[in-house]
Amino acid sequence: KTLQPNSFENRVLKSFLGLSAGALLTVLLNLALQRIFHGGGAPTFLIVLVVGTGLMLGSAFSSTVRCLMLLLLPQLFSREGRMALLSYIYFLALTGPSENFTANVEVLSRGLSCGQEKVANETRRMLDIATSPLKAVYDKIKKLMKVILDFGALMKKAFLSIKSLFSEICMYQFFTSYRNKIGAIRRAVQWLYNLVNVCNRRMGEPYEKCRKPLNDAHEDCLSMMPSILSWLCSPVKLVEYVCYVAKAMKRFLERAYTAFYVNITVTHEYNYSLEFSRSPSEVRGEIVRELRARVAVFTGLFRLLSNGVFLAVLYVVYTATQYHFRYLREEDFDNYYVTWMVVAVDKSRARKGLETLLPLRSREKRHSVEPFSPRLTDAELTDLTANLRSLVISGAYSAVAMLLDYTMFRLLSFLRTLGKVNVNAGLPSQTRIHVEGTGPVADMYRQVAGSLSPSGLSESMTPAADVQSCLLRPYAPDLDMYYWIGTVYLLGVLVIVSQTYGLRLRHVVAAAFYPDRERVRAAWLHAHLLSLRTGWLTGFRRALRLRGDDSREPGIGDLLLAR
Repeated sequence: KTLQPNSFENRVLKSFLGLSAGALLTVLLNLALQRIFHGGGAPTFLIVLVVGTGLMLGSAFSSTVRCLMLLLLPQLFSREGRMALLSYIYFLALTGPSENFTANVEVLSRGLSCGQEKVANETRRMLDIATSPLKAVYDKIKKLMKVILDFGALMKKAFLSIKSLFSEICMYQFFTSYRNKIGAIRRAVQWLYNLVNVCNRRMGEPYEKCRKPLNDAHEDCLSMMPSILSWLCSPVKLVEYVCYVAKAMKRFLERAYTAFYVNITVTHEYNYSLEFSRSPSEVRGEIVRELRARVAVFTGLFRLLSNGVFLAVLYVVYTATQYHFRYLREEDFDNYYVTWMVVAVDKSRARKGLETLLPLRSREKRHSVEPFSPRLTDAELTDLTANLRSLVISGAYSAVAMLLDYTMFRLLSFLRTLGKVNVNAGLPSQTRIHVEGTGPVADMYRQVAGSLSPSGLSESMTPAADVQSCLLRPYAPDLDMYYWIGTVYLLGVLVIVSQTYGLRLRHVVAAAFYPDRERVRAAWLHAHLLSLRTGWLTGFRRALRLRGDDSREPGIGDLLLAR
């Protein structure tokens, strides 16, 4: 009884199956909305609640709703269903791999800006390291010059003390013993008092400068004294030997100056500009803003597609409703299937002795086909070729997006692996300067050579590159999304290959729900194909019969009306 039409058991079975199908569609709708809108929410819950309730109740108690639900599945094979599926594939490719690729590009830009800051800091540090030996040499030379200047000041002080002592002795002797010769002796003592300053200020031979005033004083003394008292001028002559002491002291000072004279000229030029028109943080911000501006179009497209896929699904529902409406009202709509009812009409005409249609001729088979026949009509074959072409193009776009995403991730991962290695260059090969000998000069040169040695660099000044803080942290590709895209793409291939056979199911479903309407459509198709086969010949025959009835010549209008 469950299979008997219009029985109670049959109605209960149909209601149960309709309720189950409505519940299944509700679950699928929930999964699709969560995938499209990235999770649930209040709007998603309300949509699922309202639509799911309507589906389950309508499929349980309304044959029209059940018919529309069954028409939805074949309608997925239509042009609208195919476009919805391709839109969904594009949506998955753009929101999955493309969005992840954009995020990894932003990660790369942040890493580059961080690396730029690190390079600038390390360059400043290397400049400090490169100039540190020169600073040490400068400090050593500065200290050495201070020691030499202190030693020179000490010697100057000693010579001034000796000069003061001689001056005091000479002044005391000449003043107490020879008061009457005080003028000449005072001039000599005054010259001795200014001996050092005169030698430092004036040019010429110091020895001659020393002897000439003493000779003049001795001659003045001889001219003033009588010959018997000339011996009193001998002390002035004795003072002349002081000039020999000054000459010997000058030679000693020249030798000391030559021994301690050191002239070191260091010329070092190193120009490196670390000035930027913008700071690294500003450069990074500009890069990020430019990237966001460039992908703003794609971001808007993501949002549009997220709504477009949902609208495409609604459009599929609309086309199913439209097919249901036109099937019930138009005989020529989607009516080229040679069903069992067309065969029954042809057999009925054969029993009555009327002209039959079957079997179809080769030209007719190109436009009409049985619903479950593997053969394709010309129109179906053309649609299949165009649909496969569009699917290959969309698949190529999706494959390129996934390839770019995975390649960028592998590249950033490789750079991260390289960045984990700390590069410690260490000091270069060292060249030492060895100074032999003893004494203050050798010690001075030894200290200068030690300050120039690379071993004076500490380990903390060793060149090193630590990029741990700039390690790239790429976003891994969503492999589940890849699998889902592949699954949807394979589903698209299956849909397009079986599109023709799926679309034929619409006619089968509608015929199962409305058998009376299918009989009318079958009769119309039989008459239409038969009229196309007979064409003008049948009209001419009818015109001849008309001529035999009223004995008049048939005209062109009669031929057209007869057909």
